[in-house]
Amino acid sequence: MIRIVCFLFLIAIMGCSSEKIDMKYPETKKDPVLENIFNKDINDPYRWLEEFTSNEVSDWVEEQNKLSNKYLQNDYQKEIKDSLEAIWISKDISVPFRRGDKTFYYYSDG
Repeated sequence: MIRIVCFLFLIAIMGCSSEKIDMKYPETKKDPVLENIFNKDINDPYRWLEEFTSNEVSDWVEEQNKLSNKYLQNDYQKEIKDSLEAIWISKDISVPFRRGDKTFYYYSDG
Protein backbone atom coordinates (compact mmCIF):
# COMPACT_ATOMS: atom_id res chain seq x y z
CA MET A 1 0.00 0.00 0.00
CA ILE A 2 2.87 2.36 0.82
CA ARG A 3 4.38 1.72 -2.61
CA ILE A 4 1.14 2.71 -4.32
CA VAL A 5 0.91 5.92 -2.27
CA CYS A 6 4.55 6.77 -3.03
CA PHE A 7 4.02 6.06 -6.72
CA LEU A 8 0.94 8.30 -6.89
CA PHE A 9 2.79 11.02 -4.97
CA LEU A 10 5.69 10.80 -7.44
CA ILE A 11 3.29 11.13 -10.38
CA ALA A 12 1.64 14.15 -8.76
CA ILE A 13 5.01 15.82 -8.18
CA MET A 14 6.07 15.18 -11.78
CA GLY A 15 2.80 16.73 -12.99
CA CYS A 16 3.62 19.95 -11.15
CA SER A 17 6.65 20.64 -13.29
CA SER A 18 7.36 24.33 -13.74
CA GLU A 19 8.75 23.79 -17.24
CA LYS A 20 6.95 26.18 -19.54
CA ILE A 21 6.38 25.33 -23.16
CA ASP A 22 6.60 28.50 -25.21
CA MET A 23 4.25 28.35 -28.18
CA LYS A 24 4.88 31.00 -30.82
CA TYR A 25 1.55 31.60 -32.51
CA PRO A 26 1.50 33.15 -35.99
CA GLU A 27 0.92 36.86 -36.06
CA THR A 28 -2.74 37.67 -36.71
CA LYS A 29 -3.49 41.09 -38.06
CA LYS A 30 -6.48 43.12 -36.89
CA ASP A 31 -8.39 45.32 -39.31
CA PRO A 32 -10.59 48.05 -37.86
CA VAL A 33 -14.02 46.95 -39.10
CA LEU A 34 -16.98 48.53 -37.33
CA GLU A 35 -20.49 47.57 -38.31
CA ASN A 36 -23.84 48.79 -37.01
CA ILE A 37 -26.40 46.01 -36.68
CA PHE A 38 -29.78 46.79 -35.14
CA ASN A 39 -28.41 50.04 -33.69
CA LYS A 40 -25.57 48.19 -32.00
CA ASP A 41 -21.95 48.80 -32.99
CA ILE A 42 -20.12 45.55 -33.66
CA ASN A 43 -16.32 45.53 -33.87
CA ASP A 44 -15.02 42.69 -36.06
CA PRO A 45 -11.21 42.95 -36.38
CA TYR A 46 -10.91 39.44 -37.82
CA ARG A 47 -13.38 39.87 -40.66
CA TRP A 48 -10.55 39.43 -43.14
CA LEU A 49 -10.33 35.75 -42.13
CA GLU A 50 -13.77 35.17 -43.63
CA GLU A 51 -12.30 35.62 -47.11
CA PHE A 52 -11.00 32.05 -47.04
CA THR A 53 -10.01 31.99 -50.71
CA SER A 54 -7.47 34.80 -50.36
CA ASN A 55 -3.75 34.07 -50.33
CA GLU A 56 -3.32 35.95 -47.06
CA VAL A 57 -5.83 33.73 -45.24
CA SER A 58 -4.35 30.58 -46.81
CA ASP A 59 -0.89 31.57 -45.58
CA TRP A 60 -2.24 32.27 -42.08
CA VAL A 61 -4.00 28.88 -41.97
CA GLU A 62 -0.85 27.13 -43.16
CA GLU A 63 1.15 28.74 -40.33
CA GLN A 64 -1.52 27.72 -37.80
CA ASN A 65 -1.45 24.15 -39.10
CA LYS A 66 2.35 23.98 -38.83
CA LEU A 67 2.14 24.98 -35.17
CA SER A 68 -0.69 22.54 -34.45
CA ASN A 69 0.97 19.65 -36.24
CA LYS A 70 4.11 20.06 -34.13
CA TYR A 71 2.05 19.00 -31.11
CA LEU A 72 -0.50 16.71 -32.74
CA GLN A 73 1.70 14.51 -34.90
CA ASN A 74 2.83 11.68 -32.67
CA ASP A 75 2.67 7.89 -32.74
CA TYR A 76 -0.63 7.74 -30.86
CA GLN A 77 -2.29 10.18 -33.27
CA LYS A 78 -0.97 8.26 -36.27
CA GLU A 79 -2.39 5.03 -34.83
CA ILE A 80 -5.82 6.66 -34.44
CA LYS A 81 -5.65 8.06 -37.98
CA ASP A 82 -4.79 4.67 -39.45
CA SER A 83 -7.64 3.02 -37.53
CA LEU A 84 -10.15 5.63 -38.70
CA GLU A 85 -8.98 5.41 -42.31
CA ALA A 86 -9.45 1.65 -42.21
CA ILE A 87 -13.04 2.21 -41.11
CA TRP A 88 -13.89 5.19 -43.34
CA ILE A 89 -12.16 4.18 -46.54
CA SER A 90 -14.20 1.16 -47.49
CA LYS A 91 -16.56 0.19 -50.27
CA ASP A 92 -20.23 0.52 -49.48
CA ILE A 93 -23.30 -0.54 -51.43
CA SER A 94 -26.80 0.31 -50.27
CA VAL A 95 -29.87 -1.84 -50.41
CA PRO A 96 -31.51 -1.51 -53.84
CA PHE A 97 -34.73 0.51 -53.97
CA ARG A 98 -37.33 1.17 -56.65
CA ARG A 99 -38.60 4.48 -57.96
CA GLY A 100 -41.30 3.88 -60.49
CA ASP A 101 -40.11 1.24 -62.92
CA LYS A 102 -36.41 1.80 -62.16
CA THR A 103 -34.14 0.30 -59.52
CA PHE A 104 -31.42 2.39 -57.84
CA TYR A 105 -28.70 1.87 -55.28
CA TYR A 106 -25.98 4.01 -53.70
CA TYR A 107 -22.35 3.03 -54.15
CA SER A 108 -19.25 4.50 -52.56
CA ASP A 109 -15.78 3.25 -53.44
CA GLY A 110 -14.29 4.88 -50.36
